[in-house]
Amino acid sequence: MHPSQITDPVSTALLGFGLSGKYFHAPFLKKNPCFRVTAILQRQGEEGLQLFPEARLFRDSETLLHQADAELVIITTPNDTHFPLAMQALRAGKHVVLEKPVTLTGAEMAELMNLAERQNLLLVPFHNRRFDSGFRTVQQILQSGYIGEVVEASFQFNRWRPQPRQHWREQALPGSGILYDLGPHLIDHALCLFGRPQWITAYIGHQRPDTHTDDMFEIWLAYEKRMVKLYAGMLVCEPSPRYVLRGTKGVFVKNSDDPQEARLRQGHSPDEPDWGMEPANAWGLIYPATAHPNAFPSLRGDYGLFYRQLYRALRLRQSPPVSAMDGYYTIRLIELARESFARKQWVAFT
Repeated sequence: MHPSQITDPVSTALLGFGLSGKYFHAPFLKKNPCFRVTAILQRQGEEGLQLFPEARLFRDSETLLHQADAELVIITTPNDTHFPLAMQALRAGKHVVLEKPVTLTGAEMAELMNLAERQNLLLVPFHNRRFDSGFRTVQQILQSGYIGEVVEASFQFNRWRPQPRQHWREQALPGSGILYDLGPHLIDHALCLFGRPQWITAYIGHQRPDTHTDDMFEIWLAYEKRMVKLYAGMLVCEPSPRYVLRGTKGVFVKNSDDPQEARLRQGHSPDEPDWGMEPANAWGLIYPATAHPNAFPSLRGDYGLFYRQLYRALRLRQSPPVSAMDGYYTIRLIELARESFARKQWVAFT
């Protein structure tokens, strides 16, 4: 939508200005005239005002929700605060974008969904990795039928971090650990592509000597005609496929990560002409059953698409970029993975 056509931008409050707020939300809100950031919750410092000098800075959420002129609240605070902050925002009559994982339990998310429905408000999980170049390309591969019917898929999200950080995500706190951190991305990939599985089993590990919470997991999702494997670990230094799809006509393999996060951390702006584009040497390969592999051009990655779709949902009543039910199923699957590991057996998706 051209800036000259924007007559009613969405007044927005950004709760939290850590990694997520600073890199995954603020740059796209700054460049999108459909949104106007009017309030920022930042416990310490004033970095948020450097990017949004017209906004009001608040130190506590209660004051912000009572005083800020905002119809949309974006919650990027630590995981264990998502539920109470979203509850406060919905009760205050605000639409809510909720970072992943939406809540720590399915019951909490169900309560938020019921409240949002009663209030006629949007509750939108922020699953930005749907807009990775790799995942968008995988969707195209499936829709095209190039590799036939997928019978097996594997998604990985790995890091090399042998020393745990002094950060809440790696401390013994509610909602910490790699399953809550990277798990929602991989789980949402599987649910978005293949729907709900019939059965789940999982291994959740503590691999590093000084770790205080889980730092690897492997989840197997069993469908009627396919198996999907999800893996994430902190001790993976070797190149490993990010996406593998095995079908009845061939295989698709992609190794490289989407370039957007790295460029955001380097200070690049999402309005650059080549934003989200991958070089040819990063494209995935299709291995047909009877031919040599062929490079398959990656689609452009675009986290800003989340907010463009969100604006249309708020103003034109179109579907949101991610449904609240998608967030609910993701946290339910995390709960079931933990149950499976505790019981050392397969569990049904319920």
